[in-house]
Parts: sequence; structure tokens; C-alpha cells
Amino acid sequence: MSEKQPLNVLANHCLSRIQSLLSTEQWGACQSVIVAYSGGLDSTVLLHVMAHLRDSRALGGRALKAVHVHHGLSDLATEWQRHCERQASALAVEFHSANLSMDDQFIKNAGGMEAAARKERYRAFEQVMNEGDVLLQAHHQGDQAETLLLRLMRGAGPKGLAGIPARRTLTKGQLVRPLLDLEKEALQHCASELSLRWVEDPSNQDIHIERNFLRKEIMPLLENRWPGFAERWAGTADLCRQSDEQLEDYQAQGLNHCDWRSERLGYSLCLQTLREFPEASQSLLIRSALSRMKLPMPSRAQLTELDRQILMGGRQDSEAIVHTGACSFASHKGRLYCWPQNALPEVLPEHWQSEQPLLLGNGWELLAREVDPSEPGLWLAAELELRGREAFKRAHPLSRPHSQSTKKLLQEQGLEPWLRGHIPFIAYRGQLLAVGDLWVEKAGAECCQGLPGARYCQLTWRHVGSEK
Repeated sequence: MSEKQPLNVLANHCLSRIQSLLSTEQWGACQSVIVAYSGGLDSTVLLHVMAHLRDSRALGGRALKAVHVHHGLSDLATEWQRHCERQASALAVEFHSANLSMDDQFIKNAGGMEAAARKERYRAFEQVMNEGDVLLQAHHQGDQAETLLLRLMRGAGPKGLAGIPARRTLTKGQLVRPLLDLEKEALQHCASELSLRWVEDPSNQDIHIERNFLRKEIMPLLENRWPGFAERWAGTADLCRQSDEQLEDYQAQGLNHCDWRSERLGYSLCLQTLREFPEASQSLLIRSALSRMKLPMPSRAQLTELDRQILMGGRQDSEAIVHTGACSFASHKGRLYCWPQNALPEVLPEHWQSEQPLLLGNGWELLAREVDPSEPGLWLAAELELRGREAFKRAHPLSRPHSQSTKKLLQEQGLEPWLRGHIPFIAYRGQLLAVGDLWVEKAGAECCQGLPGARYCQLTWRHVGSEK
């Protein structure tokens, strides 16, 4: 066997898989193929395979790039980064590297270190991608088997047991895993025949890490007792994926039936309609809602608590807010609301330079957009004061004939109870001008007109990323 034969076999397989997993339009729109390159054996083989395809002009003139993520979790991380850069340079592959930056709050919001690192990795990948590009990852059949067993041990349902998808859509393009149906041995053989160099992460030997324990202790026993089990498990994953796709259609119809919609913070659905579904379907719809919001799934215990405090009761409203780790739930005016936990505004400075958007923490902002005076709005001075609702017990909206308590006005405006203590009251020299973007104060609509730097504006108080 010639030295190039294993490379040719893998190259033909990868190209065939990429073209079969992508539509003609998706492959045609691709300008660059990007390899997620950790420096380990699997991604090293994939990078060499793709470089071979590029050199043989099988990529149709598409650029080839490699992106490495420096996690900063090992003392060797910088050396791995340098190794990857050298290897990419030797192959004449455009190299990109990104350093992860994760604080404790980000890790907590993401649901743990592993989930946070994964989220940041994909953010780094997409920074390198252009619209229509294809990102390749080097997961293989053994990775799929490990993932299935891990998820089974955690009590996963059909979606989890569908395992690692061979293709999925990203914000800017497509993610493809062309080696997913190959055994690890095929990659090891290719690496050996080509005398490739790769990095070894010492933490992969630590069997206290769940995946390493499976790889080192359990998988060899299974292979010895049931040879070829990983390939059969891959078939099981495909069956689960088909079932999950049918289930997703049912869930989408169910959420539409429940009037699923975007809110100022998070989303909501009709509580009474949800209660009309069987109990098992209610849980499915809740999970589907969280999946749409890209939030981690709650545990069974957390779903039971949600069911006890909100879903089972006949009340349309409850003061209870149920937290499920990464998400909060509450009922209000006959609807079930859900939003990411730790997503309420956290700061309210005393002053605001109104020409600039004001960041209020956790993704919230207050901004004033200049509009024509013929449109609804108010005059704003360049520097304004911000207060909480306790500073103004009563208010007189421009559209009302008389003043009322701010508590009653906030209720009538339909602002959700969990947001009422966070909405900014905007003032100038003690005169209330507006309450968030809910109403303009009658006495404040024109009190800033004629001041130096005054602008006629419309206010927006929003959670960035919300569709409302």
C-alpha cells in the first residue's frame, strides 16, 4: 500500500460525505471550508485530508482555513496553539486562533464549564465564517458511541439519544462532521502511514472525567463482548433522530396552538391551552420552548416543581417564580412566561447622556432615537436623571385626563410584575419625563424643549436580542 492510499481513501470519503450531507445550493454557496483544529489526532487527520482535497482541486477553488480555540485551561494550551499554527503553515492553510474568556457569571448562566466552553467555541468558529461557509469537525464513530452512553446515563430522551448530528445549520453556514461514520482506527491508521504529528492532552487520561472513564474503562469491555457495537449504536442514533424529527413537528404545532410569542423579556404561551394537553405533552412543549430559546433542559425534579406551582393549579396568575437552573417561569394574565435566568436589568445609574445608548446589564439597554416632531415622542436634554419607581408615587401620562399611582399605571400598561422594579423613570431636574418606553409624562413632554442640545426622540427600553 502506498503512503498516499489511506489519505486518498479518507479524502474520497470526506468529499462524498460533505456533498451528500449538503444540498447543491448549500455547497454552491460555500466560499471557504473551515476545519475546527484542536491539534489532536482526529482534527489533524481531517486537516491533512482537506489540504489534500484542496491541492487536488477537489474543493472547486474554495479556500481552506483552520481555526484553533485556546481554552486557557491547561499550562500546555499556548504550546498547542503554536503547534497548530506551525502545522497549518506547513500545509499552506490560513490559520485563525481565538482565546476563550469566560468569567464565573458566564459559566453559571451557560449551565457549567463544559457548556460555557462549547458556547464560546462556536462563537469563535462563527467569527471566522462568512455567509454560506462550511465548518468541519472531526467527530468519529467512537465519539458518537460515547455520547450516546453518556446521555443514556443522564436519562436523555429521543433528542439526546439522537447523538451527534452529522450536519446542522449555524448562523452563518453549515456544520458538517464527515468522519462520523468512521471508526477511530481508520484515522489512527492514516496518521501512522503519513507520520503525522499531533498533540496529546494529558487530561484525556484522567478517568475521573466521565467521557474518559467510558473511553478507557467501559468501551473496550463493550467492544470485546459485542464487537462492532459502535456501528450498531450509530444506527440507533439515526432511528432516534427520525423519531425526534417527527416529535419536533408535533411540538411546533403544539406551541403554535398555545400562541407561543416573543415578549419584552423571553417568551410566553397561553396557560389554559397548555393545560388542555396531556401531562406528558405539557413537558414536551416546555422542553421544546426551552430548546427554541437555546437554554439547557430542566431536570425532572425542576419540571415537577413547575408543574406543582404553576401548571397544575387552576389560577391564571401566581406570584411564584420557578427557577430551573438556566430559565425562570411565571404566570401572568393567563400566560406562562419563560425567560433566561439572571436576565433582569442589574444596574440603574443616576445619570444618562441621552445621545448614547445606556447599557443596564444582562443584555438590557435604554436608548433615545431622534425622530421628527410630528411623530409621537418627547424632548430630551443631553443629560438626564434616572430613578426607580419608588421616587415617583404618582404619574400623569400624556394620554390620560388625570394622574394615578405609578403602581396602578404599571399594572394597566401590562408590564410584567418581575420587570416593574427595574424599569427606569427618566427625569430632568426632578421633573419626570417618561417611564421607560411605556408612557410620556404630561408635564415632561416639552419641558426640555429649547434647552442646549435638546433632541426630540422616541425611547426604547429593551432586552437586546428580544424580537419585541
